[in-house]
Amino acid sequence: MLKDNLLMLRNLHGYSQEEISEKIGISRQAYAKWESGATVPDIEKCSLLAKVYGTTIDSLISTQTAEGVGTVPPAPKGKHIWGAVTMSDKGQIVIPKGAREQYSLKGGDRVIVLGDETGIALIPAAVILYLQAFILPDLFLHFAVLFFVELAIQIGEQSFRFFNGVIHNQKNFLLTKRWVL
Repeated sequence: MLKDNLLMLRNLHGYSQEEISEKIGISRQAYAKWESGATVPDIEKCSLLAKVYGTTIDSLISTQTAEGVGTVPPAPKGKHIWGAVTMSDKGQIVIPKGAREQYSLKGGDRVIVLGDETGIALIPAAVILYLQAFILPDLFLHFAVLFFVELAIQIGEQSFRFFNGVIHNQKNFLLTKRWVL
């Protein structure tokens, strides 16, 4: 468990035993004993190791396995690894129970599938609805302000001050001095 994670994390991060031991203030031999399982670090050293590796103490001392994959390295702090899933011929997957519980997903909930050149992500549709309701209107407002600034250049500063007042009153949006012509 701990010894396996120490070895995996050190190799994933490209450190030697000596580099890690220097970072946490111990001898290389002491670290080698932790990796071999001969001894275990105290809680303070576990805390330092978790910081060096960017994970949590809990992830550092527990081992997760995924069917068809084997032992999975500890997740970075604030991230989760729930294991591997198998896709059906129709492209269906079962989201692991831990993930469903973490994000309060239940049967019938909609998720948005996003991706880039490195992989895919599932985002609860409620997050997108939140963005549409609260974040995106502000972006729209920002572009509206830019439009009004351009319009003010064309028809004069008096109109700009009027538009600034309308925007400020309706959305509590303040324009900085650099917008004043």
